[in-house]
Amino acid sequence: FKNGKKDGVCKYYFNDGNLLRTESWSEGIKNGEFKTFFIQGQVQSYEFYNKKGQREGEFVNYYPNQSIKRRHVYKKDELVEDHKFNDLGEETYSFGAPTQTGSTEDDAMPTSKKKKAKKPKKEKKKKEKTLKP
Repeated sequence: FKNGKKDGVCKYYFNDGNLLRTESWSEGIKNGEFKTFFIQGQVQSYEFYNKKGQREGEFVNYYPNQSIKRRHVYKKDELVEDHKFNDLGEETYSFGAPTQTGSTEDDAMPTSKKKKAKKPKKEKKKKEKTLKP
C-alpha cells in the first residue's frame, strides 16, 4: 500500500496456499494485468488495465480445460468486441469484429451501442441561369 491505496502487485491465495488472483495497482488505480486462477492452477480469467485504470485489450475467461469461454476486447474502456464459446470451442455469440466464419452479429449488440448508418446527403439542385439576349 502507498498512502493507504493499493500499489504494486497484490496476490490472493486459496486456503490451501494455491494462488487465487494477482492484481497490478498504481496508487489505488488498476494498472496492468489482473489474473484469476482455478484451484488447480490454470488461468480462469485475464484482464488488462491501462495507466488510467481503463479496460484495454483482451479480457478472457477460460473453462478449466483452458478453452476460451468468453473474450471481450476493449479500447479505452469501451467494449468493441464480445465473443462467447461453448465448452467444445464453438462460438455461440458474437458482436464486433468478424468471427472465425467471417460474419458479424451486430443485432446482438445493445441498441444504445449500435452506430447508426449515416444517411446520404441530398444533392442540392442547381438553378440554371438563362442568359437574356
